[in-house]
Amino acid sequence: GRSARNLRSAFLAVLAGVLCAPTFAQKPREDIVEVPAIAEGLCLSNTFQSHMVLQRDKPIAVWGWAAPGEQVTVSFAGDTQTATAGDDRSWKLALAATAANPTPQRMTVKGASNTLTLDNILVGDVWVLGGQSNMEFSLDRIENGALEIVSANYPQIRILTVPYANGPELKKGFARLDEWSGWFKKHFRKGYWDECSPEIVRELSGIGYVFARRIHMASQVPIGVIDASRGGTTVETWAPDPVLRKLDSPQVKAKLASWDEKVAAWDAGKDLEDRIKRHHDWVARQKKEGKPIPADRVVPTDLKPGPAMDQNRPGNCYASMIAPIAGLSVKGAIFHQ
Repeated sequence: GRSARNLRSAFLAVLAGVLCAPTFAQKPREDIVEVPAIAEGLCLSNTFQSHMVLQRDKPIAVWGWAAPGEQVTVSFAGDTQTATAGDDRSWKLALAATAANPTPQRMTVKGASNTLTLDNILVGDVWVLGGQSNMEFSLDRIENGALEIVSANYPQIRILTVPYANGPELKKGFARLDEWSGWFKKHFRKGYWDECSPEIVRELSGIGYVFARRIHMASQVPIGVIDASRGGTTVETWAPDPVLRKLDSPQVKAKLASWDEKVAAWDAGKDLEDRIKRHHDWVARQKKEGKPIPADRVVPTDLKPGPAMDQNRPGNCYASMIAPIAGLSVKGAIFHQ
């Protein structure tokens, strides 16, 4: 009847309002960093923010940076601990374990002349989401995802997505940014702890969201999910390189040797020469066929790092995306390759 039609129309209007992103000024097609991985002066790792979830029943490791020799005092849930920043500015301490608590709490971090305050922190269970595209596949792209998104009002579920990074060197932190995707031609919000809402959850892993929702409903404690997945990656890139090199496996040894050879053989200068030649050959063909040359098609000048920075080089994703959160107390991890 009419009431059913009106209800359906109202629901569709709400759904459209949630799913249709508003129009904003055009952003540059590049990463837009709001908070760097390591800021000047007293700062925390971006692993620690307002709106996060801390792991219950385990010591709470907290770390960051300050001036060398500066004393840093952290207070949370009735416990206070102090650490001294080293010559590299880094400091780390551990707060006492505390039980699950759905009531928002405050953490204060005091240095010699500055105080940082984190609000709306819950205590519950924290899970890391790992893997490649099967895990990364976002909620807004799955079957019935729209219905899940419009009903995803769970203020006691908190979400953090680790930004992409590359390279074999252990990263100390990650930035908070709008990360540009050349594949999807859009920006993705990464590096922020956010409450689960229809606006935020659309870009979360579909598997991760359903997992978090069901665990939250079953356990009735706050849930934090840290999405560190990345499409098109192999399983060996998520393992620490030193661990892989200790494995007594012919297959692993052969894989590592192959990558070592590719890294050693890479000639950035020769690669640039080849790319310049291909560019000139392409321009010549375009002119011969009477086709225009796009204004942004210019002679390459950059030296590429080659296989050393490949996201699938064994150990690279661990070093660049897991190492920044290593040391954080968590309940566990789920992994879908």
